[in-house]
Amino acid sequence: MRSMPKCVACGGELSPRTKQLHVGAPLVGGSVHVCIECGSAQVVPMPSPTELEELYSKDYYESYVEGPGIAGGSDELAPYLRKRLNGLTRYFGQGRILDFGCAEGLFVAHARDSGWDSYGVEMSSWAADRGRQRFGVRIFETQLADAPIPQGSLDVVHTNHVLEHLPDPVGVMRAAYTLLRPGGMLVAEVPQELSVPLVDAMLGRLRPAQTLPPSYHVVFFSRRGLELAAKRAGFEVKAIDNLRHIEVLRRRSLPFALLRRCAYFVERLLRRGPVYVLVARRPLA
Repeated sequence: MRSMPKCVACGGELSPRTKQLHVGAPLVGGSVHVCIECGSAQVVPMPSPTELEELYSKDYYESYVEGPGIAGGSDELAPYLRKRLNGLTRYFGQGRILDFGCAEGLFVAHARDSGWDSYGVEMSSWAADRGRQRFGVRIFETQLADAPIPQGSLDVVHTNHVLEHLPDPVGVMRAAYTLLRPGGMLVAEVPQELSVPLVDAMLGRLRPAQTLPPSYHVVFFSRRGLELAAKRAGFEVKAIDNLRHIEVLRRRSLPFALLRRCAYFVERLLRRGPVYVLVARRPLA
């Protein structure tokens, strides 16, 4: 039997048994194994850096724009990200913010237009070039650890649906820690993919089964795994919320809207929503 690697989230032991997720099978890498200690999952073996680099080409971004859309918006920034930046502005004022995995830089441009000193880091040369041309934003085409930004100079490092694509999320969090000033915040959103979101499970009984596309994700976070990953990187975890972004949903008639909100409230109470949002702080001392 091959030796199992450690969990990339908490450093714990992985089960030798494979797990079938309700999302699509991993596009690259191996089979999915669950951490015995934190409950996160990951592909084993992880894809190589070359395999990952080849995935995020022009074809990747164009296919997502034409299909489900890029997380956070393809042509216009998603309402929940506008709301998130408003909350950060109330806390920090207009500070210095970096969006890691910024794609074409919609969030970076919105932060700049809202008075922030904003930067993006994006490893896809196609997306970075397109963002600079479309919005005139500052996007560094590099790893976060190599970004040409002074250490301890940022108020916020933000990342939206990126950590699940990376084989070393703790390493990325450590790089964010280094760039943040004491008291600065890491805000990271990742999908919750280990169990079917409650409302989706309810609706699934009413809809025919669908063939799922392959997944680009290599890490599947539990709440505990996300918390331990941030702590391993040195952060104080302030909150991990499990939720659903209802701002993007279509308006419905009042009775249906009330039923839907009740269902989402129960989903959130049971932590069976589709995303986790981590807020973690670099300690003051």
